[in-house]
Amino acid sequence: MGRGLGLELRGHFAEPVAQEFCDAIFSVSSLLLAVVFGAALGNVVRGVPLDAEGYFFLPLWTNFRTGPEPGVLDWYTVLCGVVALAALATHGAHYLVLRTDGEVAVRARRFARVGTRLLPILTLASLAGTLAVRPGVLDNYRACPVGVVLPAAVVASLILMERSVRRGHERAAFGASSGYLVAMLGGAAFALYPVLLPSSGDPARAMTIAGAATSPYAMRVAMTWWIVAVVIVAATFRYLYRSFRGKIASGVDSGAYGDH
Repeated sequence: MGRGLGLELRGHFAEPVAQEFCDAIFSVSSLLLAVVFGAALGNVVRGVPLDAEGYFFLPLWTNFRTGPEPGVLDWYTVLCGVVALAALATHGAHYLVLRTDGEVAVRARRFARVGTRLLPILTLASLAGTLAVRPGVLDNYRACPVGVVLPAAVVASLILMERSVRRGHERAAFGASSGYLVAMLGGAAFALYPVLLPSSGDPARAMTIAGAATSPYAMRVAMTWWIVAVVIVAATFRYLYRSFRGKIASGVDSGAYGDH
């Protein structure tokens, strides 16, 4: 709501103070959204207290520790929120470097360098935290070693991102950041499969793909319309990105990654 209001109301004010207030609301809301997405993913990996009917309730926080009856926020989900914030902010900085010029690009490069060097540390911290919260997270990798390609892609993306930042390869850095996000999400999905939502109490109450599936007919209809929707969305985004391709210049020399 804050993001929408910040965007909508900014154009209705002529006073700089009001415009800056809308910008601040939009920025804070965007920051919190990234943290909330990361914490939500942390809840999925950690598990929730599912009852016999598949329902659960979580307070916002309890004692800030994981366990059979955790809260939405604990040390692990907060860690996931921090990792998500750093990853998405770094990804956004690489995109700004790719699309802008001048002072904005200079500031984005500076942030991208910091974020690129911080991500390996946060990634290792999230791995250690995940192993502590859910020791069986590596079981699928042991049973199907081909899945190791996902964590290998995470490492390769981090290395490529760092090298691209040092050499000023903007497009490669953005591509590596995109690969990092995809590999991290793919690794989490592979580790949990076939579970969609683990139970923090009785493991037998976990929500699995088979248990959450609807009827075959409904799934066929949904898949058909999903394919149609994806084609339309892909065509729309292709048109938008082609219409706004190129850098947005601000008239200030931006230099290279390593020059500032």
